[in-house]
Amino acid sequence: MSDDVQFNLRIPAELKQRIVDAAKKNSRSINAEAQLRLERTFDLDDLPEPTNPKNITDPQKLEEWANSILKELLQLKEINARLERLENDVGVLEANSYDVENRINDIDGRGYMP
Repeated sequence: MSDDVQFNLRIPAELKQRIVDAAKKNSRSINAEAQLRLERTFDLDDLPEPTNPKNITDPQKLEEWANSILKELLQLKEINARLERLENDVGVLEANSYDVENRINDIDGRGYMP
C-alpha cells in the first residue's frame, strides 16, 4: 500500500488553472505538478538568507562578506569572457559553414541558394 495520503486543499480557480496549464506543459499529472511545486517551496526555505552588509557589525565578517562578493564577481567576469569567446567561435564556425556551402554549390554548378 502507498505511503501517500490524500490532502484536500481549497485554492482559487486561477491558481488551479495555472497548475493545470503547467502540468500540461511539463507532461505531468496535475497532482504531480502541484506536489513538485509545493516541495520546491520547502527547498527554498533551506537556502541562506541574503546578507545585508548594514547588519554586519564584526569587521572580520564584513571583510569575509566583501571577499565572497568579490570572488563571485570575478567568477561572473570569467564566465562572461568565456561566453564572449564562445559566441565569437560560433560566428567563425557559421562563416566557415557558409563558405564551405558556397564552395560545394559552386563545384556542383548550382551556386548558392539561400
